[in-house]
Amino acid sequence: MNDTNKKLLILQKVLDLPHNISKYMHRADLIDLVLHHISGKQCLNFLKSAYLLDNSEFDCCKGMAGFIAEDSCEEDDSWDDECKVDQKSKILQSNQFNNQIKQFRDSSLIKNCSDNSRLKSAVVEKLCFSSPKFLTWNAKHDNHGILVWEDNHDSNCEEILKKICPILGMAHF
Repeated sequence: MNDTNKKLLILQKVLDLPHNISKYMHRADLIDLVLHHISGKQCLNFLKSAYLLDNSEFDCCKGMAGFIAEDSCEEDDSWDDECKVDQKSKILQSNQFNNQIKQFRDSSLIKNCSDNSRLKSAVVEKLCFSSPKFLTWNAKHDNHGILVWEDNHDSNCEEILKKICPILGMAHF
């Protein structure tokens, strides 16, 4: 697939998110579904990713959701059938990596890691990523979102992620 077609596919997946978030906003596991949607083979094709919520003021960082490609459930990425969404949800709830990320609690990584290299080494050490990339952004209530991922390819998706990441914050508030 060429780069233009891949970007169009990613755009289509991202444009589906506001509708899907509003349709399933009652679900406690919505953030899991959204992270899985953007991290999977049909979108950004990550090996693994984690979404963390960090609050410097309260000196805390909490894992919100995790994705790992080898345990992915992407056969049907549709959100149209609520029964299929329920099935996917059950798989994600039993996913060991997702649960490991959700159990992650630590002091603020943003506050205590003053530069990107310290943040990267903290992620490698604490979350078992071998060569992570990450992106941070301002979120609601003086929080900071942190997306950590490992690529499955060499393409640079950071520009796309800068536009997508704030959507993760919409899925858990």
